[in-house]
Amino acid sequence: MIYPKSCPRCNGDMHLESDNHGPFKTCIQCGHIVEEDCAPLDLKPPDSRGRVMRKREGKYYGPRH
Repeated sequence: MIYPKSCPRCNGDMHLESDNHGPFKTCIQCGHIVEEDCAPLDLKPPDSRGRVMRKREGKYYGPRH
């Protein structure tokens, strides 16, 4: 499927493709790639030790003290 003038980089036409990792759009003019199902991580603010916890998983990520 073609999405006319939807490239965020050059305002060119994008083509919807898919591979083993999921769907993505590729610009026909400049080659820019945008992943379709890539949502930002849902993170809580860092705690007093500088660690960040993902809300859904309950795991800490960040520097170890």
